[in-house]
Amino acid sequence: ASMLRVKLKYLDRISSHKNSLAEIYFSRLKNVVTLPCRQKGFYDVHHIFPIRHSKRDELCRLLEAEGVGTSIHYPVPPHRQEALSNYEFGELKITELIHNTILSLPISFGHSAEDIEKTCDAIIKITNNFGNA
Repeated sequence: ASMLRVKLKYLDRISSHKNSLAEIYFSRLKNVVTLPCRQKGFYDVHHIFPIRHSKRDELCRLLEAEGVGTSIHYPVPPHRQEALSNYEFGELKITELIHNTILSLPISFGHSAEDIEKTCDAIIKITNNFGNA
């Protein structure tokens, strides 16, 4: 709580920085991967920057080889989590698709615009070798 209380003083600065990094992703990767949705009138903070690609696992592996760390946040779909194992949900094709194709890209206060540009360069290079999302 003490750490978060200090960090709260810098929240606007952190959010602004992450939003500027997100803009690089939005402009460079718009025809390369499936990007997060944006809606007019809403303010996004970009706590994480999730993209989607049909060859997510291969993209993740190749990005790691390029020195780009990624993450698969929430890899288990909600309806398959143990806490919900007593419920019957039926077939959730869209949920499964999202969870099988989602990948979080680097985006933190510690990343620079140059870091994000290099990440974009790597993604573009890799995806050119196996097609778009």
